[in-house]
Amino acid sequence: MDRRSFIKLASLSGLSVVAPTAFAGLGTNRHSAIDPYTGPLLLSFQASGGWETRFHCDPKIQLSANEGNPRSHVTATEKIGDIEFAAEWPEEFFGGRGPEITAFYEKHAQRMTVINGIDQMTNGHDEGRTHTATGTLNMGHPTLGALMAGHYDPSLPMAYLAFGGVTETAGVVARTRANNLDVLSRVAFPELQDPNNPDSTYQPQPVLDMISAAQEERDAAILAKQGLPRFKTSVDRLYAARAGSDELRKLQDYLPENVEGGIFGQIQVALAAYQAGLCVAAELSMGGFDTHGNSDTAAVDRLTGLLNALDFAYESASELGLMNKVIITAGSDFSRTLGYNGGMGADHWPVGTVIAMGAGVPENRQVGATDDNARALGINPDLTVNNNNTNRKVTPADVHYTLRKAVGVDDGEIASMFPLSTSGEPLDLFA
Repeated sequence: MDRRSFIKLASLSGLSVVAPTAFAGLGTNRHSAIDPYTGPLLLSFQASGGWETRFHCDPKIQLSANEGNPRSHVTATEKIGDIEFAAEWPEEFFGGRGPEITAFYEKHAQRMTVINGIDQMTNGHDEGRTHTATGTLNMGHPTLGALMAGHYDPSLPMAYLAFGGVTETAGVVARTRANNLDVLSRVAFPELQDPNNPDSTYQPQPVLDMISAAQEERDAAILAKQGLPRFKTSVDRLYAARAGSDELRKLQDYLPENVEGGIFGQIQVALAAYQAGLCVAAELSMGGFDTHGNSDTAAVDRLTGLLNALDFAYESASELGLMNKVIITAGSDFSRTLGYNGGMGADHWPVGTVIAMGAGVPENRQVGATDDNARALGINPDLTVNNNNTNRKVTPADVHYTLRKAVGVDDGEIASMFPLSTSGEPLDLFA
């Protein structure tokens, strides 16, 4: 185990491991101790509630004859390479927004991998979201984003950005919530009355310099006197908090002049934090997919919003020249039934889909499948579909095994602390 891995694991166990030179620069440039992060960035989108896979990348036209109360459905599909998607829509059911979904796949199908027929093994929201986000139904496991942040650099001020959904860290990294940009500005510039006005300091600059020097001298003196790990940890955290406050200033340099609302703003903050060298992964969340009533219009409306956000993320990262670093994933709790319930909506169905694109993701690939009744089909070791739906299925653990390899954390010390349990040999779905 190298020294860097040892420091990370020691921090997980509550110990403070301070480099001999950690405080050597006190009185000069304190925040230079944090190296900007330049590794892969994960943007993980959670469609909370259970999305309608049959309305986009697992389309259904012919419903089973024994479907008791069949629902409206797409009227035609299109296929680009491996990926089949919804292409024609009865406008009277879907509020005219269906073509936006078709346009998304026509634009991005050649860039992505679609994983269908994932056996979620549950109809429960909490369990389904947890399974998709962590690769296991067991509680206390980190999301892929948290695991990545813990692996690469948990000391970064915004290593793991969490905007909602499942954000379990299992203690491998601190969770940073960044919904309120005004709060971030005030944390980044605590000495300013107005974070947008660099001249609005509470004290003149010479006084601020004296305060900073006194703080640095005090920190060094406290550290020198303490021999117990618990007290060293406290001083170390104080130092890191102050250094992180300085690092947050960099975020302001990369945020666009106008930050969008909702999930589009989440994307802008995550990309700005990555450009500033502060962020490894971001959990992006959109709710409203649990459409037990009025499912057709409501589901298509939410799905269109999510796919537009994925397109925005791809285009924004491309404009910044980051698509060789950024991995975009999207998934949900599970999917929904093919038949209507009593409220003209749809209920929970324990089969999922994950879509991915970006760095390390094969282009124009579809893996896994469902039958006409939306039941998950089996999968062979060579990733071909096995029409016997009693055979081994794709599981969220397989998805996470694949993504861990794609982002370079599969053989790390932290990943070994949270092993994945697959039904048989794990499948590399990107192979």
